[in-house]
Amino acid sequence: MKTKILKLTVIMLLMAGSFSACKEKGNDNSKSALKAYSTTEGRFNINENEYVSMRVLPEKVFINSEIKIKIENHTSRYTLGYGYDFFLEYFDNENWTLIQLNYNFIPVGLGLKPYEITEQQILLSGLPEQYLNRLGKYRIIKNVWLYSVFPPYEIDSIFGSFNLYAEFEIIQNY
Repeated sequence: MKTKILKLTVIMLLMAGSFSACKEKGNDNSKSALKAYSTTEGRFNINENEYVSMRVLPEKVFINSEIKIKIENHTSRYTLGYGYDFFLEYFDNENWTLIQLNYNFIPVGLGLKPYEITEQQILLSGLPEQYLNRLGKYRIIKNVWLYSVFPPYEIDSIFGSFNLYAEFEIIQNY
């Protein structure tokens, strides 16, 4: 009976965490929030001092240029798992629209050890034709997960996998 209650509690916590993926920037009253979202930086808070984050550099780019995704692991006991793949959305009429990308991602699992930083280059010339010359706000979404740096090296069941979001803007060339 205790095992069933424990399993049910873990499932409920995982479901509650997946529905609370975003928290508006500026509401710093809740220090217990695990996940936070800001416009320029996707951030997942482990506790008051530890977090993982992602941002797009530069935040404003020209059509057909290149951006960098900078991912940082500011934790002491977790490796951040991720891949080369990502999703891209366009902000259109108050809604985010998923863009079907023309990229072929090789399914490689990468790990970012505690306190490491990495960057990934993305060429915007690979956007589908209807977005090649479309100015406006975009956001990158990367699915990541945390796993312990100590044996048994399993994905942390408290956090599971989650998405990091980071926005950027495509502006007119002058």
